[in-house]
Amino acid sequence: MATTIYDIARELDVSHSTVSRALRDNPTVASATRRRIKEQALKMRYKPNLLARGLVNGKTQMIGFLTGSIYLEMVSAAAMVASNALRKAGYDMQITATEGRFKPTQHCANDLVARGVDGLIVRGVFPNITAEQMQEHFQFPAPTVFTSAVQLPFPCRQVCHDEAAGVTEIMEHLYGLGHRHIYMLSGLWEGWKKYPVFQGFYKNTAKYNLGNAREKIHKAPESFFDENGRRIYDTEVLTVWIKKFLQSHPDCTAIFCTSPKIALMLLSILPRLGVRVPEDISVVSSGDITGASCSHPQLSVVSLPLGKMMRTAVELLLDGIENDDNKPAKVIMPTKFIIRQSTEKVRSKARIKLKN
Repeated sequence: MATTIYDIARELDVSHSTVSRALRDNPTVASATRRRIKEQALKMRYKPNLLARGLVNGKTQMIGFLTGSIYLEMVSAAAMVASNALRKAGYDMQITATEGRFKPTQHCANDLVARGVDGLIVRGVFPNITAEQMQEHFQFPAPTVFTSAVQLPFPCRQVCHDEAAGVTEIMEHLYGLGHRHIYMLSGLWEGWKKYPVFQGFYKNTAKYNLGNAREKIHKAPESFFDENGRRIYDTEVLTVWIKKFLQSHPDCTAIFCTSPKIALMLLSILPRLGVRVPEDISVVSSGDITGASCSHPQLSVVSLPLGKMMRTAVELLLDGIENDDNKPAKVIMPTKFIIRQSTEKVRSKARIKLKN
C-alpha cells in the first residue's frame, strides 16, 4: 500500500498539513522540520499523488505548450526556457506539435484544457486567419498566453517581438554599406504577406528608393518534411535555383534571408558558384541559430529575444492562473541586430560572374 502524508505525519507526530507544506518547501515550516519530514518521506518511499492533489485544489500543475514543430532550433530553445521557468514555479509542461496550422492548434488546445491543464502557451502566427476567427475560436477556458513574431489581431495575452524593427536595422545597415540592389530570399509561404518581415522590407525598400519591393522578394524552392517531421531543404535544388536567380539578377549585391537555415546554406552554395561572401554579395538573416556564429564567414543576423520572451510569457501565464485573470495584455520585445562577417561595403559596380 502506498505511503501517504498521513502515514508520515503519524511517524513524526506532526499534522498532515505540516507534512504537505514541508514537501512543497513552504517557508512557513521551519527548515529543520522540513528536512526531517523529507528524510522520513524518502525513508518511507513516499510518492506524491498528483491526481489526488488536483482533486483537492482543482489544479493539475500542468501547462500545455503548443507549437508548430519541435525540430526547429529556435522552437526547442523556447520550449526549454519555458519548461525550466515553469518547473521552478512547480509546474510541468506538455509539448504538442500542431504544424503551425489553425485547426489543429484549436483542437489540441481544447483537448489539453479538457484533460485538465491549468494554462496554455501557444506559439504561432496563423496569417490566413482573420481577427474575427481568432477571437471566436482562440478563446479557451484556461488562462492562455500567445507568443509569436506578430501582434495577434484580437484581445488576448501575448508576447511578441518587433521583427519589422529588426528588418529596418538590416536595411539601414546594408544601405549604409552602399548596397542599392538588395533582394529578399523567403522561406515563408505565400500566405504570410502580412508577416512583419515582409512589411519591414516593403517599408524600407520604399524609404531608400530601392525599386519595387514585390519584385525584390523571391521564394526559395519548396522544402519538404522527412519521416521525422523535420523541414528539409534540398541543397542541389537550392543551388540550381540560386544560379538561375543570379543569372537573372546580376546586379544583386545583397541577399536578405527570412530564415537563418537558408542563409547558412547560401554561405555554402555561393562559393561553389564562384561568388564570394561578402566581397561579391553580402548575406544577412532574420533569426539567429547556433550555426550562424560558427559559419564561414560568420552570419550577420537579427537576434530574437526568445529566452526573455518565454520567461515573460510564463510570468504572464502564472499571473493569470494565480489571479484567475485572463484579461488581454501585450508585451513587445525589441530585437537586436548582430553584425558579423557576412556583410561589407560594396566594392565595385562590376556584375557577378558565375562559374560555368
